[in-house]
Amino acid sequence: MEQKVLIKCEHIPDLIISDEMMPVKDSFELVETLKQDVRTSHISIVLLTAKAMQQDKLDKINFRADAYFMKPFDKEELLLRLEKILEMRKIMQRRYSKDLVSVNNLKSQEDLFLEKLNIVLEDHYEDAELSVKYLAKMLHLSHQ
Repeated sequence: MEQKVLIKCEHIPDLIISDEMMPVKDSFELVETLKQDVRTSHISIVLLTAKAMQQDKLDKINFRADAYFMKPFDKEELLLRLEKILEMRKIMQRRYSKDLVSVNNLKSQEDLFLEKLNIVLEDHYEDAELSVKYLAKMLHLSHQ
């Protein structure tokens, strides 16, 4: 049976900068947890590391990190990369808000969530029981 890790999401950031080695979770676990949750899968993740091997860098990029910097890193390069990542996120937000087809016609976690939400709303829009709490239950989300 697959175990889901619930994340308490009070504030959703646009970007996370994390060191690769942390006391509780390593960067692989962090990225995996965030990218599998529909509420956080859109967040850009930048990893910092002391590991200087090219294969380490490729592993992180293949694992859906948006950028990877080896320590010591150049402050100007980091800031410029962060600016470009956030700029790209704004472009993608505008595209989604105009209801354009996602890149390469692949369905993202967000696309799947929105499809599921539309199905629930279409099936239950006339129900007197339709509420935020009911929607949260149907979409397997917490209601707070």
